[in-house]
Amino acid sequence: MKKIVSFILCFMLVFSIAGCSSPSEEANTTGTKLLADFKTAIKSDKDLHSVAEKLSSSDYLSFDCVVEDFTEGYLPGFDSDISGFKKASGFMPMIGTIPFVAYIFEVDEPDSFMKLLDKEKNTAWNICTQADEVVMGSEGNYVFFVMCPDSSESN
Repeated sequence: MKKIVSFILCFMLVFSIAGCSSPSEEANTTGTKLLADFKTAIKSDKDLHSVAEKLSSSDYLSFDCVVEDFTEGYLPGFDSDISGFKKASGFMPMIGTIPFVAYIFEVDEPDSFMKLLDKEKNTAWNICTQADEVVMGSEGNYVFFVMCPDSSESN
């Protein structure tokens, strides 16, 4: 009986791994769509501000955004000052009550920087609202980070 159960579990594991789709096919939430678009855009445009402007005007965002460049220190959405990056640009809604903030960072060590962002993030940084989704990823020495509301609110 144990062998049968083990075989079934192994069989299910193999098919669940084999059935996974590529990241672009999984881009079905606001955060994953933005990450996929970031990975495409940063390959051809290394100007962080320009990439942030492109992403902030995505048709699946239902609000207007402000794009700005950031220096080390306080960044909305984090419990502590953020440092360890060369350059950063980000965008957030003009309406401050929407729990959305996105950043693009140029860094030397993307993996350790993403661990810092994950540790210091605060999904409830906004008064009376909280982000439902946190997505981050890297492409080369560039890190994308977004906290956003449920996709059904920003399609």
